Amino acid sequence: MNATSAPDAPPVPPDQPAAGRAPARRAPSRLSRAIEGLVFLTPIILVAATGDFGDDARAGAIVTHPADDAVLVAAPVDPERAETARAEARLREHPRDLRLAVEIARRHIADARRNADPRALGWAEAALAPWWSEAEPPEAVALLRATIRQSRHEFAAALTDLDRVLARDPGNAQAALTRATVLGVVGRPADGRADCDRVAARAPGVAAAACHAAIDGLTGENARGRERLDEALAGPPAQDDGVRAWALGIRGELWQRDGDVAAAERDYRAALALDPGDAWTVTALSDLLLDEGRPAEVFALTGASDVDNLVLRRALASRALGLGGDGDHALLRARYDAAHARGDIVHLREEARLVLAFEDDPDKALALARADWEQQHEPWDALVLMRAAAAAGAPRGRRACRPLARRDRDPRRRARPRPRRAALDHAVVAP
Repeated sequence: MNATSAPDAPPVPPDQPAAGRAPARRAPSRLSRAIEGLVFLTPIILVAATGDFGDDARAGAIVTHPADDAVLVAAPVDPERAETARAEARLREHPRDLRLAVEIARRHIADARRNADPRALGWAEAALAPWWSEAEPPEAVALLRATIRQSRHEFAAALTDLDRVLARDPGNAQAALTRATVLGVVGRPADGRADCDRVAARAPGVAAAACHAAIDGLTGENARGRERLDEALAGPPAQDDGVRAWALGIRGELWQRDGDVAAAERDYRAALALDPGDAWTVTALSDLLLDEGRPAEVFALTGASDVDNLVLRRALASRALGLGGDGDHALLRARYDAAHARGDIVHLREEARLVLAFEDDPDKALALARADWEQQHEPWDALVLMRAAAAAGAPRGRRACRPLARRDRDPRRRARPRPRRAALDHAVVAP
């Protein structure tokens, strides 16, 4: 699971149709389906441009800064943001309107996912300000606060919120799915099994299968995870396209870890056909292409994107082709430095990759990778740490990941194929 971390789970319906029941109504998008009034979101780590563009961006104007500073280009207004801005005007008149505040916070979290824009998480927090500091806020606020906190890598605080929600409401499928994903990110995937069972009790079908399959992938049971998804995806298409795209992305990752590149690429591209704007899948496919020595194809995926994760992949592709990538490197270096100044720690793994590829400073890369490993323990974190340790000649970093590496060498429990030499040369790893 990744995104830079785990792939974000789309909204899913609260119940799937049983035999003889009418199918659940298809939602208009992967970002809008609700479970008992709560948007069904699982963790996503958002790494994007973080410049402060002020109220214009918040109200919907998408502002870009071209190379020529004399020209300012404003793209068309984002209708979703414009609608949210109108709701915020009402909230300013009634700041303790819980229903309205929750609606606005959900919209901002959806915005953060849709546009890979972490500023929207701050806007969501602002909407919830009257309850944000409460130890026991209303359940809807606690769940949204957990979603925001895990997106910022505040995993312990997120788990505290989720534990409280589930203690009050054990059947809350949203909270269960979110907690299962966070537990996987922090290296406790087996602890998330019971939460996936909760999801299955409320929302059987693709969503529950994907929850379990993601844990299968983190516990060395890739084939079992694919079997679950094969069965669920073969059933009636009761979910919207976003749910199926999310599941296809997870299955693609499981194929990739077992070395079947063709199958992985097929699933990633099928996911993008259903949800072309999904940043996690674009990132995952870009890394697969880099690992396979096909960097030229990455440009078609990243385009001129300003999202940090995709800027990094474009830079790595440029490097692999001997095209430099210095402009993208300078852009990312400025953003990572600004993130450190803010105390933002969500970039560490990606920054370690940048340092290995462009800055010839393996000791710095190792320090970044170790700091990342202290907070999350997914296979990709282990791989970056091991590569940084190898580059720095520091066996201690490799020893930290040895249990995972031993599992990977077992053909029955492989978490990832051996990357090509070219990929190692450029510190290209999965997202």
